[in-house]
Amino acid sequence: MGFFDRLKKGLTRTRESFTEKIEKAIIGYADIDDDLLDELEEILIMADVGVTTTEKLMADVRKGIKKKEIKTPEDLKPFLEARITEILLEGGAGIRMAANGPTVILVIGVNGAGKTTTIGKLSAFYHYYGKSVMMAAADTFRAAAIEQLEVWAQRSEAEFIRHEEGSDPAAVVYDAVKAAKARNIDILLVDTAGRLQTKSNLMAELEKINRVIQREIPGAPHETLLVLDATTGQNAVSQDQGGAQYAHQMDRRRRGRRRPASLRRRGFLESAVRRRAGSGNKIIRRFCMKKTTKEALRREIREAVRLAREKNPLAPSITNTVTINLVANAQLAVGGSAAMVYLADEGEAMASVGGAMYINMGTMLPVYAETLPRTAKALAEQGKPWVIDPVGIGIGGLRTSLLLGFRSDKPTIIRGNASEIIALAELWELESGKKSGGVRGVDSTDSVEAARTAAISLARLTGGAVAVSGPTDLVTDGKSVALAAGGSKFLPMITGAGCSLGGVAAVYACVATPFVAALTATAIYNFAGAKAESRAEGPASFQTAFLDALYQATPEDVGAQPFTTETVGK
Repeated sequence: MGFFDRLKKGLTRTRESFTEKIEKAIIGYADIDDDLLDELEEILIMADVGVTTTEKLMADVRKGIKKKEIKTPEDLKPFLEARITEILLEGGAGIRMAANGPTVILVIGVNGAGKTTTIGKLSAFYHYYGKSVMMAAADTFRAAAIEQLEVWAQRSEAEFIRHEEGSDPAAVVYDAVKAAKARNIDILLVDTAGRLQTKSNLMAELEKINRVIQREIPGAPHETLLVLDATTGQNAVSQDQGGAQYAHQMDRRRRGRRRPASLRRRGFLESAVRRRAGSGNKIIRRFCMKKTTKEALRREIREAVRLAREKNPLAPSITNTVTINLVANAQLAVGGSAAMVYLADEGEAMASVGGAMYINMGTMLPVYAETLPRTAKALAEQGKPWVIDPVGIGIGGLRTSLLLGFRSDKPTIIRGNASEIIALAELWELESGKKSGGVRGVDSTDSVEAARTAAISLARLTGGAVAVSGPTDLVTDGKSVALAAGGSKFLPMITGAGCSLGGVAAVYACVATPFVAALTATAIYNFAGAKAESRAEGPASFQTAFLDALYQATPEDVGAQPFTTETVGK
């Protein structure tokens, strides 16, 4: 039986008790009136959707009726399906990964919610994508908890740190953090004992665990995941609020940023599937860690464009001296703020004040031998997103040594042409699919499709995104690939057009995930390129029209750009 067959079978009772009630209510009415709306509201409440969510859905239904989006009772079901899907997809920013060293994920929740099983599935997921994983058995209270987690560690080929039953959980975590650092582990998953959010002494124990982690790895734990069981209904909301309060207390600097907002929505869904459709590793691989739907991606692209224009994020650049003006002007045109950096102390300072940074390897000045490594290290230590463009890779010893050093700093986004991306994968000793044909100056001698394997390898290593520019652009985060056609025949004739794309990606990296930021930058360039070409008579007039088009692009314009997506295997 396939995954979706098992999913459908497992959710049969939910479908019958909720969806069919809505269908029966719709059949009983020829027109939409107050009685139908009252019955619909009652069905949502009885299905334990929650008062707040029900009120929001009913308000949306009434707006839809006024706007003529809902004309008949039959229109209610697809309208509600779309709105509920949007609510479920809200806030899913994904796991925040450490820029350098182990990513520490602390897993909390009440007894029986599925923390240990979820850790096992997370471990299998990360192992599938080539990450080294360690588990810390900090649930030293529940009988057989340590042994259960050890079985999951063996199944997913993860390293395992344990103490005896009844020992101090914080001591287990201390040993695990030390071991993870010493063994260069990518992911450290920390299991904790089940506890109610109302028990202040047990919540204080979590704070102690957090202090131990934070002392050894500043900024960790990078994520605190609250595992919820959807079948508990609205009590799950209370658990989430308690978890959010704990997350806020343990790190006030982030003002509750670690609250499990994405787990609140995504977790309800995953937990319901786990409880009703089985607990195999494939479920979390395809569901909890689901690929982003195309419509959800379009929504995130629109939001990235809007936020960049609203917040004017600062994205400083260390860039090609030939293209400084175009990079800065393009960043300003999309709503960002620009600053150009040369000296090492300037780079470190800008790493602190900027929302993200852009490093372009196009012109190698002697000062960059100190500036680039110090800046990259500062960005990695502070967990700031940064974009690298390996222009001219393989030309000159300084450029090659600097790019080789960036491997450990793990740039957030890598942007280049096909030959540059293949060459960088080869330099970092990753699978590249083919040997690079080499660069001809700054031009590629390979096709975008030829760089697919190299791009995926680079994205999986860094945990970020890779954008390969060409007639059809390719963007990947190592799990999904997006292909976007567009742009203009004049873009290759503008010196620094590709370089400026990296600068714009840095602007969007201030307000979006790496994959969305890279795809948004690609989409707005494709839109602006096509619009500018329709007005231009040649390269000179095109460049002016292109900057105007970047400035005029709306979130709807960029979000509507065509692209396809696909999931990549192991």
